[in-house]
Amino acid sequence: MPTTRQPYASRHFANSTHSQKARRGEQCLAASVGDNVNRETACERAIRAVAGPALIWKVGKTAAAVRHSACVCLGTLLRVGNLDANVLGRVVEDDMFYPGAGKLLPLMFGAMDEDWYHDTRLAACDALESLVRASGRVWSENAKRATYPEITKRLDDANGGVRASAARLLLAFVEACCPNYDSTNVGYLVEGVLVHMDDADDAIAVTVCDALCVLAAHGGHSSIVVKAVSGAKERHRRVRLCEKVLQQAASA
Repeated sequence: MPTTRQPYASRHFANSTHSQKARRGEQCLAASVGDNVNRETACERAIRAVAGPALIWKVGKTAAAVRHSACVCLGTLLRVGNLDANVLGRVVEDDMFYPGAGKLLPLMFGAMDEDWYHDTRLAACDALESLVRASGRVWSENAKRATYPEITKRLDDANGGVRASAARLLLAFVEACCPNYDSTNVGYLVEGVLVHMDDADDAIAVTVCDALCVLAAHGGHSSIVVKAVSGAKERHRRVRLCEKVLQQAASA
């Protein structure tokens, strides 16, 4: 039976002296959001007025710590807020409630590229995964087009935990965003992530394979996947994963 993956905040603090405080914080936030009759409005404002603008890059370690906390807060809001996909779609497309902050996705992409702490990159990937799963199906083509290059960049991260989080984000992205995606961008995506099916970490390679299988199972995308995987199969160490993707495409 598959296990349920712990939220980032719970995983991050699981072995630290801050674990109880982190759990209490999540419980309090869940309770306050859940009891609020205007829950969606409250969560939307919290994202657009507090968590999102706190991701703005500023120099220094203190500002970097704030960005990390903002990523964890954002991920928690997205998990416990139970927001409607269309509400989150508006959060993605509209500007933050802070002068000059701009839109949420570029702020999250900046956190995914954080230099100070790899934990911030990991938390940002985790938060974006929650956002994609909750609302990716209503995203605009521009939002999708802006997102997948950022995912492929994090699949190249030097930190294995960040790469693993990016692989899960990739799987969420193709499940939520790609069924109606145009063939040109699907082709770019497949070419960009195919090499990571050879990641040194078996779990990452398998997750990338699962993402390609999702694309291969879609009749409109299967030929694109087959062409790319067939051409790369001989160069891959994990031939069995290539064969798995091709078999999935054949049954589409």
